[in-house]
Amino acid sequence: MISQLQEMDIESDLILFHPYDRWGFSKLAPDQNETYLRYLVRRLSAFPGIWWAKGGKLKGKSPERIAFLRELMESLPSAIEPWYEPESVTFGDEFLGYKVGPDHPIISLVTSLTESEDDAGALKDKIFSGRCGDQVYIKYLGKHCPRKPFFILPEDHKYKIDVIDTWNMTRKTLMTDASGITWLDLGEAKEGVALLAVEE
Repeated sequence: MISQLQEMDIESDLILFHPYDRWGFSKLAPDQNETYLRYLVRRLSAFPGIWWAKGGKLKGKSPERIAFLRELMESLPSAIEPWYEPESVTFGDEFLGYKVGPDHPIISLVTSLTESEDDAGALKDKIFSGRCGDQVYIKYLGKHCPRKPFFILPEDHKYKIDVIDTWNMTRKTLMTDASGITWLDLGEAKEGVALLAVEE
């Protein structure tokens, strides 16, 4: 499993000890703990895709943020399925909000990428997106900080679009009656923002 996650550029966060353990690790004697840790370090330290950290109880706003995100996920009409915005959509003479021609350097770069280069670029700092049928579309921008992101929604439905600030735990409606290629103005560029389109 660790190797598979590593191949997808996903780091594994292994929980070795925790107080709610039901497998018996929390009841090991100190010398058994040491043997267990030495074994795991020798066995797993060769994997670059493991994030090593000393854990503990969640502090600060972490429990509130988890509760906020859990409430959001539980409000959805069904489980989220993977969804990718159509890549074949033509933006005409507009690309990412700027007027460009077919010989613009960005257009030339994008159209010249090989399949493997395109795949590698898609994995780096990926934007995660999903949907619940045609009722809900969600897009997590992660480390990306666009001030004017876009959503490509079905043209035969109308959506209310909310911006979700996962750090400050806020949800604000940006637009109603949205469909098709929809440009949004977030006002400020920041990490950890999600866009949620809910059918009206």
